[in-house]
Amino acid sequence: YLAKNHAAPPADKAMRQWSSYIHLIKINGKHYVAGLNGHITFFKTFNVDLPVISLEPEVVSIITKFSALFYSSQGNYDYFDSGDMAFGFIKSETNCPDLSAVLKKFVSEKSIIINRKSVIDFCKTAININNCSIAPEIRITDTKNGVELRFINAMGGQDMDEELKPKEKNFDIGEFIFQPKYMTTVLSSIDSEDVKFSQI
Repeated sequence: YLAKNHAAPPADKAMRQWSSYIHLIKINGKHYVAGLNGHITFFKTFNVDLPVISLEPEVVSIITKFSALFYSSQGNYDYFDSGDMAFGFIKSETNCPDLSAVLKKFVSEKSIIINRKSVIDFCKTAININNCSIAPEIRITDTKNGVELRFINAMGGQDMDEELKPKEKNFDIGEFIFQPKYMTTVLSSIDSEDVKFSQI
């Protein structure tokens, strides 16, 4: 999970923000890993005790090369021991912001469940046919039998649309707009056959 979702470190350390870190956090007794890169917020719940720490992108790049690590802390250092090799990193001065309010909004009764691969394929096609510097947008709108994915080419070229029948849909979307680049990143990190879109 860390390897998939951590952001690449900024070239200029002066530009580094908390959003380029991976954060291991504890909220209301539950442990989460949060990755925030300025556009997307990743959350995953873990049913094991995790240390509450923030990890710099370079640290994540190193420790995710190992399948298992033992963590310990001493003074101002975080230690990760793979059994064959141990690393010590100065504790990050960056802390994760309070994300408890964000987590509360993640539970919503208004949702649609659609096939994950269908959305990824549509996004990748839109990215490939959009040959300009303007970031393409995809719109999800309601149809009589489900939802429609629609891409309008910013250069006036070929538009495209595809109707999908959700496995579950309990509210009218109206219109939901997103950039396919970010949506592809998110959906590619999920392993399930279907994905739930919720209004929060």
